[in-house]
Amino acid sequence: MCTARDMGEAATMINISVSGDGAADELRSLLQWLRDDPDIRHDALISLSSDLPEPGKMGASFEAIKMVLDEGFQVGNFALAFASWYSTRRNHRTVTIERDGIKVTIDGADPEMAAKIYSAIGKVES
Repeated sequence: MCTARDMGEAATMINISVSGDGAADELRSLLQWLRDDPDIRHDALISLSSDLPEPGKMGASFEAIKMVLDEGFQVGNFALAFASWYSTRRNHRTVTIERDGIKVTIDGADPEMAAKIYSAIGKVES
């Protein structure tokens, strides 16, 4: 299991954000999906980041999923897990995945989704 202690300077991060109505629920769903995947949770710390509440509002709003990756993390496993989760969604929200300044935006079902994610963020030097 991956722990914060295991994450040294070689660790990199993936940020995942969702746009549109129901974004917070979609983020929670994806968070649980990723945490349930043994290939993902073994080599990444996965958490929700949140903004401070707006003035006059109670509670924080969720902004993104943050994944801190150790050097054994396989982006291909993430791409497949994400594509599997996305295919289960009734309403396809716009999802942005970012790693080391490289962004991939997913908007609608695409049979080549996993390959596109991998080709965009899988070859980034960590």
